Amino acid sequence: MSLQTREPSDHITHTTEQAAISTVAADTVRACLQVCGEVDAALAPTLDQYLAGHLDAGRRYLRLELSGVTFMDTTALRVIVAAHHRALRSRGTLILTGVRNPVSRLLALTRLDRVLFVSGPRSDLDAAAMWN
Repeated sequence: MSLQTREPSDHITHTTEQAAISTVAADTVRACLQVCGEVDAALAPTLDQYLAGHLDAGRRYLRLELSGVTFMDTTALRVIVAAHHRALRSRGTLILTGVRNPVSRLLALTRLDRVLFVSGPRSDLDAAAMWN
């Protein structure tokens, strides 16, 4: 099964002045989403729609690439935790990659760094071979 870089028709890139969310790769069981900018209460419902849409479509293995996130509040974190639990219930995973200081600090303060799956940063070189 090969991974295709595409935007599912119901998950187009969402961009505001402060943030952007896009599906950068997806197949029938996996998806990689990239989030950039300030992820707060204003963007949380959109993030929830993206994550829920992929889970509803049967994509149980989700990767949330956060290296471009400059701020995250607890509303957005609550959305991520809910998607994490939903993925686990369907025998999948939600992995956070590219976690940098603003997000890692929030994860540590809330102790969710012990609950969520957090992977190291991904470079542009290994992004092309994401699941190969």
